[in-house]
Amino acid sequence: MNTCLKVLYYSFAILIAVFMNACKSEVGVIITTEATHISPNSALCGGSVNSASGSFVNSKGVYWSTASISKITNKTKYTLDGALDGSFESSLTDLLPSTTYYVRAYAGNSSGIELGNEINFTTLSGILVLSTFDVSTITSTSATCGGRIADNQNTTISSSGICFNTDSLPTTDNSKVVCPISTDSFRLTVTGLIPATTYFVRAFATNSYGTQYGNCVKFKTLPAIVSLSLVNKREEIIEILNVTVNDPYINEKTIQAVTLTATSGGIDPQSNVNKVIYN
Repeated sequence: MNTCLKVLYYSFAILIAVFMNACKSEVGVIITTEATHISPNSALCGGSVNSASGSFVNSKGVYWSTASISKITNKTKYTLDGALDGSFESSLTDLLPSTTYYVRAYAGNSSGIELGNEINFTTLSGILVLSTFDVSTITSTSATCGGRIADNQNTTISSSGICFNTDSLPTTDNSKVVCPISTDSFRLTVTGLIPATTYFVRAFATNSYGTQYGNCVKFKTLPAIVSLSLVNKREEIIEILNVTVNDPYINEKTIQAVTLTATSGGIDPQSNVNKVIYN
């Protein structure tokens, strides 16, 4: 009886050993590396393969999906990144923005395919993050504006600059100044403004996912500068022959300049004289 039990025990142990050996990887050790260079529609993944003794690796790459990868089906997407031992990189493209993906490295030989550990990552949204600088060097007709792209979402910026108008939220459909070169930080001079007028300005940037704006900044241009030139002086009458107005937006009809008459006590303005009137 004891002999029979021993035979059964050892037979069972041998079967377990054979089963465990069959479950061991016949390809080698596969490691999945973390994703890098993540953008809204792409990422760089990969892994490394250290094959079992005498095992020839004829394929390697990664499987990827929007669900955890517990088994491989004919619908599971994959990359093919060469053969043999060593590390490799896998480029994942045509991804969706703001989506979580799961990745497992694999290696294959004549015995089959072995999977590495699973990692996951989430693609970026593609929405740019901007800020608008405070306005500086303000005159009656110009100002210096600008902004900074704080996060370009690993995308290509096709256009950037500042937009402005006299409403609260300017867009690129309003007046704008575009950066001549692509840069994350920029300052631009706006000209042709109306004196003594309140403006609103925002930085903007455009990529393949649309145009985004920075915060809105408010400023007011300075009043127009008016200078009067006395160019003709006679004994009793001083005439203002030239009026210089440093403002192209003031109509000539809104300015009145009249004669000053000399009196015994000096120059005494007559009624409705020595005035510059703005409508």
